[in-house]
Amino acid sequence: MRKSLRGVLALLAVGLGDAAADTGQACENVPPEGDSEAFYEIVETAVTSTQLAEMAAGIGEIGILADGSGRESYDLPSGSTVPAAIGTQPLVYNPMDALPMPDNPGLLDELASGGVHSDGYNSSTSPLPGPLGVNPLAKTTAVHDEEIRACTPLLQDNDGYLASVCISLFTPSELVLFDPANDFEVLARTTIPERSSMIDPAGGWYTRMDDLGRPLLPTATQELRAYKAVETDGAFEWTIDEQWDLSETLPEGMSATDVIPDFDGNYWFITGFAHVGHINAETGEVRAIWLDTDGEELIGAAFAVGPEGAYVLTSKAMYMLELDDCEDPSVVWRWEYGDLENPDLSTPTLFDEGRLVAFSINHDDGTSELVVMKTSAEALTDEARQVCRMEMFEPGKSAIQNTVAGYGRSIVAQNNYGGAFYEVGDFEPGLARVDVSADHTSCEIVWQDDTISSQVPPRLSTGDGHVWLYSHRRGEPEDVHAYYLTALDFETGEVVSEIFVASGKRMDNPMLSVDFLPGGVMVGGVRNGIISVCDSALDSNGTPVCTENPQPEAIHIDEGCGCASAPNRRPAIAMWLLLALGCMRRGRRQTTHL
Repeated sequence: MRKSLRGVLALLAVGLGDAAADTGQACENVPPEGDSEAFYEIVETAVTSTQLAEMAAGIGEIGILADGSGRESYDLPSGSTVPAAIGTQPLVYNPMDALPMPDNPGLLDELASGGVHSDGYNSSTSPLPGPLGVNPLAKTTAVHDEEIRACTPLLQDNDGYLASVCISLFTPSELVLFDPANDFEVLARTTIPERSSMIDPAGGWYTRMDDLGRPLLPTATQELRAYKAVETDGAFEWTIDEQWDLSETLPEGMSATDVIPDFDGNYWFITGFAHVGHINAETGEVRAIWLDTDGEELIGAAFAVGPEGAYVLTSKAMYMLELDDCEDPSVVWRWEYGDLENPDLSTPTLFDEGRLVAFSINHDDGTSELVVMKTSAEALTDEARQVCRMEMFEPGKSAIQNTVAGYGRSIVAQNNYGGAFYEVGDFEPGLARVDVSADHTSCEIVWQDDTISSQVPPRLSTGDGHVWLYSHRRGEPEDVHAYYLTALDFETGEVVSEIFVASGKRMDNPMLSVDFLPGGVMVGGVRNGIISVCDSALDSNGTPVCTENPQPEAIHIDEGCGCASAPNRRPAIAMWLLLALGCMRRGRRQTTHL
């Protein structure tokens, strides 16, 4: 396993002697404070009465699925007719260089192991291409007959199986193993500890796969569990392969909400009440601090981890943290973004080889700001650290609730105004690419599309050069609920292709994610399980079956820098819209975004 610069310096420090011992300083492990009851009182205010009613209403109906027939339109059960495809099919692939960021050795790979945000940087990129749009064939796998069980993220192991936590709002959620080679058959499932609140991020919203192919689940019982799928005589079952106890470190009732491996084989984690901790995987020792510099601070989203440390956004400020000589999390810098009473924030995204971090701030008046900052550990004034802080989309109709995507010096932001977790309704369109200047002094909008509406975090495929959206065409009458897979050209923002996927409320993707599998297959979570879309052709019996698309030229991974290159590719100075599973807008304090 590769060692980061910090790890090398730590070894050198050992050789020079224990600095803490030399100065008489003891590395005492002091658990941080924090009131879990106060936190969950705040969390409960995030659910509106309409959202609660929608969640309790059930999974909804399946309308029509794309059937691989190559037809021109679909007649929906509501009586409406919708086009089967819009734009250009087959889609023309324009491969890009892979994400110019070092691979995290603690995650399995860059294909599908970093969770809903793709990786520890939250880049929302994939090296795999999407469907060409030739005779699209959709399939869905349900995981429950009646209850909402939204599956996210979809983590692919070395054997090609998909692991996902299927979130239940009112009963214990499940860790499920799917087989993409056999129509996404469910191979194994196990319940995980029930959460303290229906919107408690602990236990599923953020799940990643480590370098051993094990889903990492922070549970509501104050544990970090590494699960392993074990096969015996053709039958699979989930086992807890390893676990770490956080109860001696965190306040009673407070659990980790997100866990990301660092570059040395250990783990960073956060809680919703602004605890930041670190687990030594070998010794099991857990150390944490409480970010309460300015009174009560909350974390309503995920965080990011790079080789240098962790990047955490709270309801008060943006932080960079590293480990001190005692392996305690330590604040390197803190940047306050303003005295805001009700900050609605996205997950932070690292980009430009880790030199920059971006996030959004949404205001109650329907305006949103995109913030870009320098990550340098050097002491900088707040003014010098800020690259830009700019309003996005139409004032009064703007909310960037999904995290922005990062690629090169570019970011892509999505407008989610009017959207709410688990509510199928009308919301404003909007997707924009913003580039940062080479000297990190300014930001500029390169293109903006105001025609496509999607609540689902987009995915940038460097394998085909397009931004992909699971888009929503509500249409007329109000119960159409038609969903399309939409591809926009990354360079120009042009909407190149839209293919019909499905209709019906059950096929709604409630701010989850979409991803790609080898062969040009899209897979994503829906209200009750997963849905996939592939290109198809007729077999000898006249039945549509998935076909594997010709793959772009092989990408070469440079083990020295973790970067990728390929011949005859267009320049990859472009960035993509990342996802961030957004949770609900709330009345009084910080909104939770996933």
